[in-house]
Amino acid sequence: EYALASALAERLDVELELLVAYSEAGVYHALRTGAADIAAAGLDVGRSGLDDIVYTAPFLEVEQHLVGRQGGPDPTDPEDSADRSVHVIDSHGFRQQVERASESLGHLQWTMVDDVALEGLLQQVWMKEVDWAVADDLNFRAMRHAYPELEVAMTFDEPRRLGWAMVGGGDSSLITEVEALLASLAADGSLAALQEQHFGHLDRFDYVDARVFLRRVDERLPRFLRDFRRAGSRHGVDWTLLAAMGYQES
Repeated sequence: EYALASALAERLDVELELLVAYSEAGVYHALRTGAADIAAAGLDVGRSGLDDIVYTAPFLEVEQHLVGRQGGPDPTDPEDSADRSVHVIDSHGFRQQVERASESLGHLQWTMVDDVALEGLLQQVWMKEVDWAVADDLNFRAMRHAYPELEVAMTFDEPRRLGWAMVGGGDSSLITEVEALLASLAADGSLAALQEQHFGHLDRFDYVDARVFLRRVDERLPRFLRDFRRAGSRHGVDWTLLAAMGYQES
């Protein structure tokens, strides 16, 4: 979405300014108060009940999973998973999924949370602090490299359809420009190329390689951590980037 926003800024010949919001509610608040003109935050398009908000056509569909840890109970078996907990990020798309899933998985305890990011929630699953979490496919595939024992317990029927949001009413020139950009990028293959660039590598997962890397992080990184931090501070570079480069080049 940063790449798409940069392309839009170039198209409009304006400087791109980014505002970080830490919740879905914060995203819509920024739009309504005029702090932001566009919300590019993985939002579910066509959300009902928001008459003042307009959405672009969806440019990405993402499956949603119930993610657990290997060897855990079967969420579809009431006897195996009765009173087990599912934690869900408090956002519209995930809430909709809970409403649909609770009909067939009513034996599970569904808890909405707003004090942790999805990445942190998946870490809690891996650490066995939470039985399952609802996560989209992209986040699951990215996080299993760090937490290789995560697995998909089940996949929900309805994918998330993601797009951008803006305040509606009045001048529609901005939404027109955004839609024109997205249509152009889809038509010439640029949108597909962006998705492959950012998400294509997520399919390359090897459990043994992931475990080897994590073991090396535990065993090797502590010896050089102080030096990486010091060099990063001295040169204004994130020390984790230096550590990654050192690991690849050594």
